[in-house]
Formats: sequence, structure tokens, C-alpha cells
Amino acid sequence: MKAAGLAEADCRILDVGSGMGASLRLFPAARERVGIDNSEPMVRWCNATSQERERYQLMDCRAIDFPENTFDVVFSFDVLEHIDETRDILREIQRVTQPQGVAAIIYPFGAHDWDSHVSLVEKPVFDGWLKSAGYSILEEVQPPGEVFPCTVCYLLRPS
Repeated sequence: MKAAGLAEADCRILDVGSGMGASLRLFPAARERVGIDNSEPMVRWCNATSQERERYQLMDCRAIDFPENTFDVVFSFDVLEHIDETRDILREIQRVTQPQGVAAIIYPFGAHDWDSHVSLVEKPVFDGWLKSAGYSILEEVQPPGEVFPCTVCYLLRPS
């Protein structure tokens, strides 16, 4: 939000692959918080435990059912590597992000034996996908103490 010059209270936030909703709950003052996930039990649980200005929807992140330029902040943490159509999801995230908004994506690089990671690519390939999906990279942060050799949190702006 700071990178976009937005105050939390003014932000509409989308969490792509929201899981248990923990990430959205870090922003209690946001104007609106929406989580999407493809797990019906997870969405049902999140809605049952949701807080004010927070809702969850069952949705396929390859076809996000919101108009263009809907959200000020869109994030997807440790989700894209679990889905084959990563480039489609990147385009969808870019499409629903406001032109002056930001997207934050965490993606792991490096070798490991997790069967659920179906679309791992090397960093230069992923960076190319970001560029072709229409992003400018504002910042890259490698969190300390990661399990993988290189997990990067990208802070992006639609180009």
C-alpha cells in the first residue's frame, strides 16, 4: 500500500488463493477485503469466521470474476506454483489491479521434491512471464530463512 501511495482505509484488497484468510486479516482497516479460493470448505469456513469488510468467494483464479481495475492491492502468496496455468493467473491479477495499484506475489525458485508444486520455473522464465503479463517490477525481496533456495516476494505495478 505504501508503494502505491495508498492509505489502508482507502484500499480494496484481493487475496488470490486466500486459503484460511490469514493474509487478509493483516489489513483490518482496509475498505474492502476479498479472498478467492477454489476450495469450497475453505471458503465456507473463512466466511463463517470473517471479520468486518471481509468476504470470501469460491472462484477459479484463472478467470477472476471481477471487472478490470477493481482492486488497489492484489496479492497471491505461495499459490502460483500449484497451478499449471500460471501465466493466465498473472494476466488475471494484472487485469483486476488498478493502474496505480500494486500486486504482491510470492513465488519459490529452486529444486525440491514437493509433488504439489506443478509449475516451478527458473527465475528468468518467471520474470519473463511477469513482463509479458504487463507488470513493472517495483521491488524484489527475498525473505530470510526460507525453506527453498530462493523464494522471492515481488512487488509489481501494472505497466
